[in-house]
Amino acid sequence: MFVEEAAASVMGEEPELTQSEALRQAIQKRLNDLDGGFLAALAAYMRAAEARGDSNLMQILTFLREEVIAALTSKLPAPMQIVDLVAREPSLEQRNNILATAVGGGNGTDIPSCSPDEIALAVGGLIDDMERMEEVP
Repeated sequence: MFVEEAAASVMGEEPELTQSEALRQAIQKRLNDLDGGFLAALAAYMRAAEARGDSNLMQILTFLREEVIAALTSKLPAPMQIVDLVAREPSLEQRNNILATAVGGGNGTDIPSCSPDEIALAVGGLIDDMERMEEVP
C-alpha cells in the first residue's frame, strides 16, 4: 500500500487507494472480528509509539482507532448511538441539540431518529450493565 502510493507520487499519478481508504476498507472487512482485545492491543501499540516519539505511526494508529470506533458505533442500535454521541459531547448546548435532533426525526447522517422512551431505555440498560460490573472502565 505505502510503496504503491510512493510509486504513484513519483510517476505523477494518483494512487488507486489512499492510505485512509485502504485502512477503512480493511476495518470494514474485519469489523466482526474486532473486539475489546483488539482495542486494548491498539492502545498498547499507541503508548509504545508515543514513548518512542514515532509521530507518523501515532498518526496512523490514532486514525485506525477512530475509524474502528466509528465503524463499531455505526453498528449500534439508534438509541445507543444517541447515548454515545451525548456522552462524548462536552457542551450542554450541543448535547441538548443532539437529543432534540434525534427526537425530531434525526438529521439523516450522523444523528439517527429516536424516541425519548427508546433513549431512556438505552440509558437505563447501560446503567444496569455498569452496576453489575465489578470495575467500570
